[in-house]
Amino acid sequence: MKHLALCLTVIVLFSFCKIEQVKAQSPSPDWSRLLDFNLLQDGASDLIVDYYGNAFVCGQTYRTGSRSDYFIAKYRTDGTFYDGSQSKRIWDTVSGTSTSLSAANSIAFNGQYIFVTGLAKAGSYYKPVTIKYDTNSLSRQWKVIGGSGQSKNIKGVKIKCGKADPSFSYIYGERDYTSASNGTLYMQKITSAGSSSSESSPDPDASANDVASDIAISPRGDSIYILSQTTNLYLTELRTDLTTNSSVNIGAFTANGFTRVFADSDYVYAMYTDASNNAIVKVYYKNPLTLYYTISKSLSSSYKTSDFKITPSKTIYISSYPSAGTTCNLIKFYYTPGSGTKWTERWTKSVTSLLWGNTIVVDNSENIYLGSGGDTGGRDGHLIMYDSTLSNTDMIWRAMFDGSFHWGEDGWCYDCMKSSTSGNIFLAGSTTISLTGEDDMLLVKYNVGGSFPSQRVVVPQISTFKSEASRYELSQNYPNPFNPTTTIKFSLIENEQVTLKIFNSVGQEIKTIIDSKEYTKGNHEIAFDASQLSSGIYFYRLTAGKFREVKKMLYLK
Repeated sequence: MKHLALCLTVIVLFSFCKIEQVKAQSPSPDWSRLLDFNLLQDGASDLIVDYYGNAFVCGQTYRTGSRSDYFIAKYRTDGTFYDGSQSKRIWDTVSGTSTSLSAANSIAFNGQYIFVTGLAKAGSYYKPVTIKYDTNSLSRQWKVIGGSGQSKNIKGVKIKCGKADPSFSYIYGERDYTSASNGTLYMQKITSAGSSSSESSPDPDASANDVASDIAISPRGDSIYILSQTTNLYLTELRTDLTTNSSVNIGAFTANGFTRVFADSDYVYAMYTDASNNAIVKVYYKNPLTLYYTISKSLSSSYKTSDFKITPSKTIYISSYPSAGTTCNLIKFYYTPGSGTKWTERWTKSVTSLLWGNTIVVDNSENIYLGSGGDTGGRDGHLIMYDSTLSNTDMIWRAMFDGSFHWGEDGWCYDCMKSSTSGNIFLAGSTTISLTGEDDMLLVKYNVGGSFPSQRVVVPQISTFKSEASRYELSQNYPNPFNPTTTIKFSLIENEQVTLKIFNSVGQEIKTIIDSKEYTKGNHEIAFDASQLSSGIYFYRLTAGKFREVKKMLYLK
């Protein structure tokens, strides 16, 4: 990174965080960090957290008023960079010309590497550019430019890694229209080695320009579900070769409300605000898409959907924001198996002095954390906790930070709030409170305690090395001793929910490699990287149904 010496990076520990304690002890704002690369505007667009609680933020940094580049930054949970050097926060020169506006729009983690996608100028047109980075050094592994040879602009909007097979990444975006045709959607599949294995142009609405909205990947089989917009909202199911399996016209929607899609092992869920100003979640069976149930909540005329979360118990939480004013709503729907109603509204909570973002994170106890980008006055950022067991959904605490916080690079990014399994919540955006007078990237961390679902975006790479297994077995890791990686093999004679955990020599759990995921019968293997640990004796325990076995391994640096 020869340009790294030109970057000016400012790290400031903010002193203007404040807490409104309501019912319980509120979390401390552990730290806030400003990041400025080129003395001009910098803004976050996406955020992820890895197994170890490291936060990775991507976005856009301006080099001049008409030229910008990707940036990616890595922070440990204590707010420091991994080795204390500036090499762990980089800006990547991917602009094709001196006047092009490159931007990193989305970030993904496949258990070993970071993948970032966005757009940059390639010749005369903007193209989706996907870059793979090493998670330790953030060194670039490869760069893949999509849409090669096509005479039109193509925008990379979202990136997801496969869940059943994390060796593939899927890029979702849109193509500009030409004089001869309307714009279509864009899909690209990239291998972990950096080869573009396939590209496709889904076209749910052939009569209009399709706009990419959101993407989800099924945890079984890697079926892909994309949400797109024209005058109506469309949900499309793709196979792993990116061909279309089925597509449904969901119906008219409110264009300035956020639309989201999520897939679990059973259903696909699409959230939006309909033309009658109702918050809607439509639940579909898969393969092909078939409507199963419609969840609806009437909103006042100024409200629009912003985010939703679905828990393993299939409880659904929806947030909405006002187009005018400073109050948002939080809604809970509870699932009752076997009932005719299925999802029933349990409560609606109005939250004052909030605007923008309204991102939801839910912990394993189904406590709700609501993040927002600010109010109409000082634009304070907010993080609010609710206890879902309270019948009146009283606020537990409210934490406020910054005096001019923008939720994401453009004030409307709702993916910039994530949690780690250790009870930390990270919020990323930008702020005008800076040393340069220009917007700087802002990352804030709160230790809220409790336990959160695994931030593992995908199941770690597991491959079948033999089709049949004769017994349940946990094999000795190989090599052993090892430095820093080793392979753990296990065998199943039936499909089972599998958990694999690592413990230190005194029996303390230090890492969950597989967190209650279902695997098919047969023989499997998984790589374990201990580079974050100290040398010593460790134990690994496999639980698969009623089978449990523990083995010892030795890590020597």
